[in-house]
Amino acid sequence: MRNLKHTLVIAAYAALAASSSTVSAENPLSLAEVKALITGNTVYMQNLEYKLFLRMHYEPSGQFVVLRDDGARYDGLWSVRADETLCIIAQGEICGRIHKNKDGTYTRIVGGAPAFKWLTVTPGKDF
Repeated sequence: MRNLKHTLVIAAYAALAASSSTVSAENPLSLAEVKALITGNTVYMQNLEYKLFLRMHYEPSGQFVVLRDDGARYDGLWSVRADETLCIIAQGEICGRIHKNKDGTYTRIVGGAPAFKWLTVTPGKDF
C-alpha cells in the first residue's frame, strides 16, 4: 500500500510539473506585443535547461544586459522580427516566439521547445 501511495504522489507531482510548463500554441505574442512587453524593461526568467535564474534588461536601443544568479554578466543585441520571433545576438543568434501562459508568466520557445520561463517583467532596469 505504501508503494502505491508513493507512486501516486510522484505521478501527481510529475503531472503538475508537466502542466506548469505546457505552452498553449494559441497564445503566441505578436511583434507589437513583444516589443511593448520588454522594451525598456527587465524580465526575470529561468533557463529551463540549466535551471539558472537571470534578469535581462531590454534597452530601447536594441541592446540588452543580462545578470545571471551565478554572478555572470553579459550583453548583446535584441530585435523582434516580422515573423514575431525575439532574436538575441550574443555568441551567435538565438530566436524564438514568446507565448503567454494562463498563470500570467511567459514562455520563450526556441527550436520548437520551451527554453525560458519569464516569471515577471518589471519597468526599467532593475539591477
